Amino acid sequence: MQDPRIFIEHVPYKIYKSVGNKKSKYIYIARNPREVAVSLYKILSTKKPFPNNLLVGFNGTWGQFFDSFIKGETYYGGWFDHVSEWYEHRNDANVLFIWYEELLRDLSGSIIRIAGFLEDLVKDICEKASFEVMKTDKDVKVADFLLLEPSTFFRSGTNRSWEEMFTDEQKAEIDQLMSKYFKKEAELF
Repeated sequence: MQDPRIFIEHVPYKIYKSVGNKKSKYIYIARNPREVAVSLYKILSTKKPFPNNLLVGFNGTWGQFFDSFIKGETYYGGWFDHVSEWYEHRNDANVLFIWYEELLRDLSGSIIRIAGFLEDLVKDICEKASFEVMKTDKDVKVADFLLLEPSTFFRSGTNRSWEEMFTDEQKAEIDQLMSKYFKKEAELF
């Protein structure tokens, strides 16, 4: 899989440190351990089957589960070990550590914080989204799907190639429909 890519996971920091590269960015969202314990207990105690039997039903009481949670004897190990491992790296340039409660308290501020953390990726994204790069990129999946070379799928990169094909009558017919359905935007086209 090519960079950039996004994973949503519950993996400890030490795993990412061993497989990630220095350019990787991590947004880690931690939640109040009280809520995590209750959520995990509710999920595990439903006794509903999970895909691939990754999680099995918990048959004990809330008190028994709480003791296991505190001791770190749950599916993902100890919450305090897991979260504190990421928390220790909260000031690393490639780690953004956010509490879920911060998101609840100030969602727009949190989104601005996330956007700021990812800001340096904008140049790279713009470059990769440019017509010139997409036309030559062998990993363009839409072209693969249509069994075309990217250079064939991405034709001109302009918004005026239709002028070579449309008659005056066809242009007028489209203009009329655009005005009917998209009054405000019709002038863009």
